[in-house]
Amino acid sequence: GYQLGVHAIGDRANREVLDVYERVLARHPKKDLRFRIEHAQHLDPADVPRFARLPVLAMMQGIHCPSDAPFVAARLGEKR
Repeated sequence: GYQLGVHAIGDRANREVLDVYERVLARHPKKDLRFRIEHAQHLDPADVPRFARLPVLAMMQGIHCPSDAPFVAARLGEKR
């Protein structure tokens, strides 16, 4: 079958995709679906373990780290 990948940037977008994947995997537990989230950046730290538990592949692109750096603190806060 096909490996589904969804583009998500930001904590809410990633959480919503993880929630959908979790519901699908609960209905089809024996399927090797190998879901992906493309970019998977600016995550809520609480959602990081969900990638491993479900499992979902986080397809991160390192190039976004320096390009996002100028606005990260202003948009996400110093802590994140």
